[in-house]
Amino acid sequence: MAPPPLLSLEDADLSSRARAFYSECRRVANDRIKEELGVRLRYPTYREGLQACLAAETDD
Repeated sequence: MAPPPLLSLEDADLSSRARAFYSECRRVANDRIKEELGVRLRYPTYREGLQACLAAETDD
């Protein structure tokens, strides 16, 4: 299945609330949860997790 075509934010049919949500830069850090829970994450960054997901899909 081919992915859907890309749309610019201006061309997308979004509510003002959705448009504001996607316009903002949202950064997250996992430092606090790692420290508080005392865990070592299998995929410390979203990039590593995404790569693993994509690799698993191609293995199927």
